[in-house]
Amino acid sequence: MKNNIATLSIREVLGLGRDASDGAEAIGSDIGLAQNKPRLILEDYEAADDAVSAVAKVVADRVKIAEALAKATADARTFCFRAKEVLAPHLGERHSSLYRPTGFVTSLRVPTGYDGLFPLVGKLKEYFEKHPDQTNDKPKVNVTPERADELHKALKETYGAVKAQDGLIKDALNEQKDALATLRARLQGLCGELKQLIGPKDHRWHRFGLNVPAEPQTPPQPANVEVNSATPGQVLVSCATVPYAKRYRFFIQKVGVAGEPAAVGGSSEPLFVVEHLDAGGRYNLFVSAVNRAGNEGPKSKVVVADVVAKAA
Repeated sequence: MKNNIATLSIREVLGLGRDASDGAEAIGSDIGLAQNKPRLILEDYEAADDAVSAVAKVVADRVKIAEALAKATADARTFCFRAKEVLAPHLGERHSSLYRPTGFVTSLRVPTGYDGLFPLVGKLKEYFEKHPDQTNDKPKVNVTPERADELHKALKETYGAVKAQDGLIKDALNEQKDALATLRARLQGLCGELKQLIGPKDHRWHRFGLNVPAEPQTPPQPANVEVNSATPGQVLVSCATVPYAKRYRFFIQKVGVAGEPAAVGGSSEPLFVVEHLDAGGRYNLFVSAVNRAGNEGPKSKVVVADVVAKAA
């Protein structure tokens, strides 16, 4: 794990927080840790981990709530299309001023989103209440003021729920940001304290998940990453030679799949063949470089590859 705490990803800083807590618990007393005791590191790590988990939960909850809004929107649009069919014999096939009381003010176009649908369904409800002779209560049609009222309420409730959830996500992200900043500050403080307690060549740095400062410089981010996906089911990944690199690690992540990229292998050369990929799949690919002491640099910028389908 790199000692440049500020550049670590969320996953990496949480992993370092866990390792640092374990190391402080194991040998903190032996080396004389005073400012960054195991309990303090653990508290900051657990707070950050809880905050990250909270963000994941509220985001997952929003997906479910958004699905409810999407259904309410689809149901409302279906009602509006049916309402036009029911109204056509009374108000005409083409838009005119006769349609304005129904909510179709300037055209017979049915809106696609909440901002247009919500007022339209509300006006249709009012119109059908005043003109019951123009309704159709057959089950497969159900163009009635009662149905319009039901859909109007569903739109309002689900839209409000989405907005409320967005507020929760914003709050959770702010709490995550603060908790991660606190953990990063704790880990930076730990690095500073360790510099005073153990030497730059002391391998006990590794007990805290940190690099040994005197070991070779951590390689920079790989550049000029290229992919060749001409072979069915495989992708050849390569990059320019990275200074201080002893070996290279390769990562993939299927496009559209959440989570961190998965390590798929390593090589002493800046190239690697990733095999057994889904035919026709699309993948994000990354490369990182590792020095002879095992210190790993940052991942490369993402490169996207489309995997050729396997021959029949």
